Amino acid sequence: ADIQVKELAMGENNEVEVLGQDAFHSLLGQGRLTPEEGAQVIEILHSGPEDVGNLLSAAYALAGEALEGTTEEGRADQLLRATQSVDRLILNEPLDQHGTLYSNLAQALLMLEKPLGPSLMRTLLDKASEDVTAQVILEHLSSDQIADVILKSLGEGGVIKPAGTGAGGVRLGYEKAKTVLALVEMRLREQGKYGPLITEAVERALQPVLSAAEEDPLAVEFDESQITVSDEEMKRCLREAHGIDEAGSIRDVVRTLVDVLADSVEKEELVDVAETLAGYVSGLVEHRDFAVLREILQRVKTIAATAGSPLADVVNGLLKRIAEGPGVESLMAALWEMRMTPSEQEIQACVEVLADQLVRPLVRILGEEPRAGMRAMLRDLLVRIGSKHIDELGAFITDSRWYLVRNIADILGRLRSPEGIPYLVRLVRHWEPRVRTQAMDALVSIGTDAAQETISAFLDDREDRIRLRALRSLDARLLPMAMPALRALLEAQGPSNRSFGLRQAGIETVARLGARDAIPALKKIAHTSFVFNKQGRELRRLARMALARIEGAPAVMDQAKRAS
Repeated sequence: ADIQVKELAMGENNEVEVLGQDAFHSLLGQGRLTPEEGAQVIEILHSGPEDVGNLLSAAYALAGEALEGTTEEGRADQLLRATQSVDRLILNEPLDQHGTLYSNLAQALLMLEKPLGPSLMRTLLDKASEDVTAQVILEHLSSDQIADVILKSLGEGGVIKPAGTGAGGVRLGYEKAKTVLALVEMRLREQGKYGPLITEAVERALQPVLSAAEEDPLAVEFDESQITVSDEEMKRCLREAHGIDEAGSIRDVVRTLVDVLADSVEKEELVDVAETLAGYVSGLVEHRDFAVLREILQRVKTIAATAGSPLADVVNGLLKRIAEGPGVESLMAALWEMRMTPSEQEIQACVEVLADQLVRPLVRILGEEPRAGMRAMLRDLLVRIGSKHIDELGAFITDSRWYLVRNIADILGRLRSPEGIPYLVRLVRHWEPRVRTQAMDALVSIGTDAAQETISAFLDDREDRIRLRALRSLDARLLPMAMPALRALLEAQGPSNRSFGLRQAGIETVARLGARDAIPALKKIAHTSFVFNKQGRELRRLARMALARIEGAPAVMDQAKRAS
């Protein structure tokens, strides 16, 4: 799959080759760009509109591959997500570079061919009044280009609405809006196929922009009797004010509760305060008050570390309750939404404070999460906090959901702790091949003698591809234990399409490990006549080369090369 995506990405320009499959998935909102991948995208933006166009075309192609059955409009929405990801990257760059980067992005969108270009431009026009990224992109187009975009949208079967939305959404200003209107009207008349009704409709759509800019701000007179606020606007303002007031109240309450918690000496009072505090913590997550949340969690953890038993048990129970409550799911959702923003670091700090209580809740969320990118983020978190919690992670090895078990095996392998080996051993006979493959890869990552010993158990796996991986993962420490299985593989009767790859890997393995016990079996293959069997002749050649390598005889090596 990785090779396929890179072929889609390269086109005629090798600049895009540096981005792999994960990076393109992240651009489409399915994952998180690493700092290195983000730097590569910025480099492509600096290189000019053509390279940026190649990047977006590759992302568009991947969206079609990954989302089968999606309409062109759906794929355009996916690509708008990619432009939003690029927009976030640009915001992290120095301010004096923003103009060039946004201009290259906007010009690249104009260069995109059908069906991508027109479809994406329609999406930008439709969303210009509500989507900041769409506004910024359209603001970096000239009047002539915006007029062309509006006309192309109409020509592709669009309606008049995008014209007004595009002009109003990007806040063109009087002079530019008037120029866009004049260009649209002129070209519609030149084409002669839309008629006066279409032209008037475009003018009506653009008129609010013209009227708003037409007034001289210095000559405006206010009539207070005419000032009115709609009910909807009033409700919105009240909601915002209530939200601000509620967030401030929650901050004050939780800080007070923590002060009481620190001064409490009676267990009964401590329990009441802890239960009340646990209910308010979710409010901090809801209001995105992560800095205060980190402060509160750190203070509670400090209280738990300094309080004597049984008070420490109550405070530790509070931390566990917070970690297992609904707030942690909201916290993970916020971390996913706010990746690559300053808030991400604040949320990560909250996770670090709760590390000892979060393993089981995160695994629970991991087992229910449908998004691949979100699952990758959860695995990264568990690797970061899981080194002291191998047994907690290993407890999920017996879970009935094979995909969760595979994720746990991946985490244990990345932790590289020998304590994980007993849990991985239990996966040697797991019914799902993908779980067994992941377990073996995890053992290779751990790399101890015990891990190598377990890898030998995969030499008789019922899946040939797993047996091949096991053969290629063996090292000299495991040779005495693996020798019976290797000898049986080499002595298998008659080459066939199914066994050829395994026997070839077996010969290469004994040669790589210098297995002298395999010499009799290799000699038998080396002296067998395979007159009408091409695969057999290849095995014979490999056997002769293996013998020369194991016996270390240059003359034998030369003879084997001449025979081959």
